[in-house]
Amino acid sequence: MIPVTQQDDILRKLLDTYFASAYDTTCEQLDFLKEAQMARYTNNHTHLTGAHPEKLLDFYTRVMGGKLDREFLLGGSHKAWDVNLGGLLIRISDWSNADGILMKEYTMARGKHQFGLHHLAMTVDNMDEAYAELKANGAEFLLPPKATGPTSKVAFVVAPENVLVELIERK
Repeated sequence: MIPVTQQDDILRKLLDTYFASAYDTTCEQLDFLKEAQMARYTNNHTHLTGAHPEKLLDFYTRVMGGKLDREFLLGGSHKAWDVNLGGLLIRISDWSNADGILMKEYTMARGKHQFGLHHLAMTVDNMDEAYAELKANGAEFLLPPKATGPTSKVAFVVAPENVLVELIERK
């Protein structure tokens, strides 16, 4: 939302831009409106849940090289871990606070929608090195490294609970 105190200024700029751009077909001056209206989002965490969260923890720390940031309890009794994987915070547990809040909605939606995470995408500097290291650590590749263009490669690793990890190399 645009604060009320800025509305007059924005309206004035909009009118000035409209009249000034009557002969200019690019209208690049309107970009300030997009910025003023768009919400700002930053990553907080990606939450992975599964029946065997210890397997997820092992995969994202031992196999993928993530760093364990903290171990804690969710809802007072569910063990959870935060793992930093290349700047992406991955929360791992067998339960989420949302499970309790959305229990009715989840139950109604089963069979209509598939809940879950499709994949995490991670950039790597060297695909061949990443592939060799992950294979040595026991990773299973759904798609081994494949060129997607003259300067890019992609691969998909299968993580526990059938979450895919996409590896991307761009040079």
